[in-house]
Amino acid sequence: MTGLLPIISCLILCMLLFFQRAVLLSISITTSRCAAILFKRHHGVASSGEYDLPTKLVYGKPLPKFEMVNLQSGELVDCMSIVGISTIFVFCTKQEFEDLELGLLAAFFQRCWHRIDGSIYIVFIDQTSMEYSDLPHAGLLDTYFGESLVFCLDIHREIGEVIGLSQTPCIVELNSGFVVTRLGLLNHND
Repeated sequence: MTGLLPIISCLILCMLLFFQRAVLLSISITTSRCAAILFKRHHGVASSGEYDLPTKLVYGKPLPKFEMVNLQSGELVDCMSIVGISTIFVFCTKQEFEDLELGLLAAFFQRCWHRIDGSIYIVFIDQTSMEYSDLPHAGLLDTYFGESLVFCLDIHREIGEVIGLSQTPCIVELNSGFVVTRLGLLNHND
């Protein structure tokens, strides 16, 4: 009887190992299928052109030169004058900015400031003139974020072409050398 116990234990252990192997293989196959589906969907969407990132912006390369107008001060801002501090640009339309909820905007701005030294520039690419008071949540944004949030207008209507912009809202993070370090699109799920 004592000799039978190690044999039974060995058989049970072998069965457990084969069962574990079958479970791990099943998980591996399922994961591979999911990865293949996600890869196919990702590349299908990316090739459709609907969610394309700006074609003239490249990670590790400087941002192309353009001019904009500071909505609060009315002054012309040459983007090259910002060189020396890390900063973020958000290119969007006025309607897209109005559609974003204040909670989403506040959370996004707070996450951004942990990564940069300078300001966040919200650039309206569809506006050549606008009053600051026309912005949604203008008072609250000014109270909480002050001068760190700079609203600008694309008065020459050139920025979209200069950076190859086809989808907005587009976020571009730059280091102190005005080199692109992050590039992405903002949506309601971010």
